[in-house]
Amino acid sequence: MTIEFAFGVPTRLAFGPGSVDGLAAAVAEAGSRALVITGHASSRGSGLLDRCTHALRETGVQSTVYDGIDSNPTYESILAAAESGRAAGAEAIVAIGGGSAMDAGRLTALAMADPQRFWECRVSGSLSVPGIPAGLTPTFTVPTLHGTGAEISPAALVRRGTAKEVFFSPHLFPRAAFVEPSLALTASAKLTAEAGVDALIQGLEAYVSRRAQPFSDMFALEAIRLAARWLPAAVRDPADPEAREFVALAALLSLYAVNQAGVGGIHALSNPLSGRYNLHHGRALSLVAVAVVEYNLASSPDRFATVARLLDGADAGEPARSLGDWLVGLGLGGRLSDHGARPDDLDAMAVEAQNPDMATNPQALPPEAVRRIYRSLM
Repeated sequence: MTIEFAFGVPTRLAFGPGSVDGLAAAVAEAGSRALVITGHASSRGSGLLDRCTHALRETGVQSTVYDGIDSNPTYESILAAAESGRAAGAEAIVAIGGGSAMDAGRLTALAMADPQRFWECRVSGSLSVPGIPAGLTPTFTVPTLHGTGAEISPAALVRRGTAKEVFFSPHLFPRAAFVEPSLALTASAKLTAEAGVDALIQGLEAYVSRRAQPFSDMFALEAIRLAARWLPAAVRDPADPEAREFVALAALLSLYAVNQAGVGGIHALSNPLSGRYNLHHGRALSLVAVAVVEYNLASSPDRFATVARLLDGADAGEPARSLGDWLVGLGLGGRLSDHGARPDDLDAMAVEAQNPDMATNPQALPPEAVRRIYRSLM
């Protein structure tokens, strides 16, 4: 085996109690006007938004708040946020919230640069990755939920109509991330599960990816191990500070693994569900994960067996069953039809699933196979 990789994550990361206290000074280095992007209510209700804007004001940074981000950011909301940023003359963007706010912050920086061509910079667009320029308005992230690792990611997802599209570029890395695990202590068990499950799924898909190698494996395996143990603990007791710390760490490690090895069919099949039915990303992942693992199992049985052992501690587990039991314990999984999926949509969804996330699936997963998986899950 020849080991080959390149590793470079330009995002400066602060992790632990009080990390957010460093936000204002970092933003002030970028300029004196900031656009703060967040969801509709959570950061306001928790007092975090006031904490951040007050700290910015104390360091001489004027902030404008855009709070129109939903759990699946839309093309329209990104353009609206970008217009707010341009009107405010924003020299920095601060994203506060879950993975959706993190994605929205980075995509807003791109839309501020060129709103007319923004959409064509998606991976499947006419400009694609090369169309994303350097020198975007710097983004600073403050996650309040943990699972996706979006706070340090160069990729982002956005909905337009029924499509959920991927943007990717090294120019989309945030400048700095401030990860204070205690910020998630007030999140519900449901949101904790839906966000946190991505840490395990990203680790799993990176570990069995066709691009997996020893460097990505060390991140992926530790992400799986931590998420398998500590996410159930955080769901049982959302106010458990130790569980929150390790779930936050698992999320970061899973993203480092994905940066090296990519994801796969679970993510690819989940995107049409989020795009068409506005399902939370983690919920959509959980609906298709077991079936995709069953399909992929023959491609790397030893690696899937390792994942099963990390999930349930068995010497020789059944990977799909182990994953399914773990998801059920989190209140996840279920049937597609329970979440609005319609039989008439399945053919189109099977084509939509042939998206960039599929490139690193461990084996070919063509539309006819995707269609069979979707039908089996109705």
